[in-house]
Formats: sequence, C-alpha cells, structure tokens
Amino acid sequence: MPGTYRSGSIKRFISIWVAGLTVTCGVLSAVMLVLTDRLEDLTIEAVESANVSEAAYRLQSAILSESREDLHFRMTHADSIRADKLELIRNAQEIVLEISRSARTEQRRILVGEIREVFDEFAVASTSLDPPELSGMRELTDRLLSAVEEYRRLMITEMNDAVGKNFALRRDMQFVLSVLVLGIAGIIVVGSILLIRRIITPVIALSRTAERFGRGDRKSVV
Repeated sequence: MPGTYRSGSIKRFISIWVAGLTVTCGVLSAVMLVLTDRLEDLTIEAVESANVSEAAYRLQSAILSESREDLHFRMTHADSIRADKLELIRNAQEIVLEISRSARTEQRRILVGEIREVFDEFAVASTSLDPPELSGMRELTDRLLSAVEEYRRLMITEMNDAVGKNFALRRDMQFVLSVLVLGIAGIIVVGSILLIRRIITPVIALSRTAERFGRGDRKSVV
C-alpha cells in the first residue's frame, strides 16, 4: 500500500501547495498590472505623437494658404485679402501653441523653439505694412515649412517606435502569461497527483481494509 504522510507532513504539504499557487497567482497579477500600465503608456504616446503630427500638417497647410493670400495681396492690396491673411496667421499661431505643449523632451524643445522663432519672424513679416521682398518672404516661408516638417517627421518616428514597442510588449506579455499559466497548471497537476497518491489513495485503501475486517477477514493488513 502506498506510504502515507503523518498529520504534520500532510499539513506541510498542503501549506506548500497553497503557498505555491498563491505566489504564482500573485506574480501573475503583478505582471499583468505592470505590463498593462506600460501598454497604456505606449498607446497614449503613440496617439499623442499622431495628434501632434497632424497638427504640424495643419500648420504647414495654413502657412501655404497664407503664402497664396500674400501673393494676392501684393497684386491687389485689397483689404479683404489682408483680413484673410490676418485670420490665417491667427489660426497658425494657435496651432504653434498646440504644438508647443508637446515639447516635453530636449529634442522636441529644440525643434519647437526653432519653429516658434521662425514663425514669429514669418508673422511679423506677413502682417507688416511694409513687407519684405517676395524672395525674402519665400525664403522665410521655406525655413518655417522645413522646421515644421522636421518636427512632423520626429513625431511620426516616435509614433512608429511606440507602436512597435507596443506590439513587442504584447508578444512578451503573451509569452510571460503563458509561462505563468502553465506554471499554475503544473502546480495544480503535481499537487493533485501527490494528493491522490499520498492521501486519498491510502484513505481509500484503509477504508476497504476496514470493510474486509468488519466482514471477519482477520488477515487484512492495515
């Protein structure tokens, strides 16, 4: 008949088994919490970079629209066109402020500082009653568009990096969770097998021996 544990051994076995399950489940919960928070951070980062990239594109569109209106104004000197120019500058300035709020790293701050510096020159030249020559205005516009484009490309790169890290982390998360789930399943299976072999089986054997003994089988061995 399979060997049995004494009372203390049984309690120790059950305690170890339950402790193993508890620790493994605790590790699983902690890993889930950490990885979920990191996934959320990466998702927010990707969305923010995409929004800033879109804002940079809107700024480029506003600059180009202002440049077209500037040509019309130089030809016509119409007050209505000048009013349209001022409105475009105000809209562009709001977009610049929106982009400025995203400058949370050193590289971003440098590029945003360049955009704001060139934009201030652009806005002053565009709204001046004595604007610079057309060639000078074009050069200023090209500098501003170039600065905005550089920042937009940075945002696209950061967005792609965040998305890539998100996918990689999801793969790692699936692997870690699979290992932990298999670990829990292994502890349950091994514990169940030991429980059956060392506790349940002997109890059944003792019960059958008692039944035979009760029927008068004095040769039954406990």
